[in-house]
Amino acid sequence: MTTQINSRQCIILLIISIFALKFQGLFSLLSHNLGRDGWLFILFFLVFDLLLLLLVIRVLKLFPNKTLYDFLCESYGKVFAKIVFLCFAVYFIFKAIIPYKGINDLFGNVLFEFLPWSVFSLFLVFTILFMVGKKLRGIGRVAELFFGVIVVGIVGCLLLSVFAPDYSRLLPILDNGLGAFVTTAVKYNMWFGDFLLLFLMMGKISSKLEYKKVLSWYAISGIVVAVFLAIFYSLYENLAVYQYQGLASITQFALLGLDIGKIDKILVLFSFVSTVIAIALYVYFSSTCLAKIFGIKRNVWFTIFCLVVIYILDVYVSGDVSVIIKFFENYLGYFGVVVHVGFTLLFYITAEIRAKIKLKNMEAKNDSIF
Repeated sequence: MTTQINSRQCIILLIISIFALKFQGLFSLLSHNLGRDGWLFILFFLVFDLLLLLLVIRVLKLFPNKTLYDFLCESYGKVFAKIVFLCFAVYFIFKAIIPYKGINDLFGNVLFEFLPWSVFSLFLVFTILFMVGKKLRGIGRVAELFFGVIVVGIVGCLLLSVFAPDYSRLLPILDNGLGAFVTTAVKYNMWFGDFLLLFLMMGKISSKLEYKKVLSWYAISGIVVAVFLAIFYSLYENLAVYQYQGLASITQFALLGLDIGKIDKILVLFSFVSTVIAIALYVYFSSTCLAKIFGIKRNVWFTIFCLVVIYILDVYVSGDVSVIIKFFENYLGYFGVVVHVGFTLLFYITAEIRAKIKLKNMEAKNDSIF
């Protein structure tokens, strides 16, 4: 086992991943599909993710010193392990596109209308390349360093906007039933499943990882997201589907009547530091998965490859955000379910079987001694 991040850094990276994904266009998409029940859907999905997180924690406890790749190789062989890691590589490339597009939308439509994104995006690409070059330990340290800034941004946005909405717009709840929750969960599961990061951190996290804190902060972060979505819909109601900027839209509307300058934009920028860190984290794992497939230790070229793919998809292929959303809804949603749910259950069942076999072998060995 090679420890690369400690328990605190691991928890911070999970929290950052949750916020970075959910504060993008998800609020608008859920408002379109579920209306006033979007915040409730977040809570339902949070419970589902927490149950899967318990399975992940069980795997980590049973095999604390194994990397996921070694665990799969020993269980199913190298070919299967490479297939799984290819799926993870693709999964995290597209997961990185979500916050990447979020930064695009924020800078293009909210902050600097005059700034050409295709040029600014290159600076972002080089920033991500530099961060990924520092590997997981470096990304964890950056996350730890800027976590206070991110918290100030998120808490500040919450405090400045929580009293502005008309919360009666959230009633009645579940007036359309729960049927739409299932289809919505399939469509947008790529915005969830942050616990999957723990699988790829296997063998790299300190053995002193505090699992109760992981569960607690995962739950708290999800609840905060649900509160923001409730505020978002209470502010915009039927117009919520047209507000793709999420967090920026909340502060813009909520502070219209307050003469406090550009503090809302400053707070949004603080919170969006999480977005940059999340992109670096996803690109790191995607490039690491590719390096494992080809048996190469240095992954700088795979990092460059991932960033080039993201840049091309963002600037040249999916300039219209509706195109990438349709792709996520119609295709990647089903792929995400396989990775999100299927892999988690497979790894858990495999870990339990291997643990029982190991226990039986130990008991048989002890019986033979006596």
